[in-house]
Amino acid sequence: MRVEHGDSIADSADDPLARLTEGNVRFLRGKPRRLLTSKAVLADLAHAQRPYAAILGCSGTRVRPGLLFDAGFGDLCIIRVAGNVISSAALGSIPRA
Repeated sequence: MRVEHGDSIADSADDPLARLTEGNVRFLRGKPRRLLTSKAVLADLAHAQRPYAAILGCSGTRVRPGLLFDAGFGDLCIIRVAGNVISSAALGSIPRA
């Protein structure tokens, strides 16, 4: 089975899994290839989350909602579903103040 990822195509699910694993290792080591937040912010988020808004968005990958709103880690509770249709499960994911 061929798996498509962006401009590349993998011959199996092993390639995407390896990419995810490698990315997670970089993240855990504090050496991501993409801009990240500080370890202090991540440690704080491990104990409590305090998003200031919840966003229901499409599960597509074109744009990350946090990027659109210039939001940092933990600022937004993002629920992504196909078709932006709210279900009781998605609704239950929204934190209550």
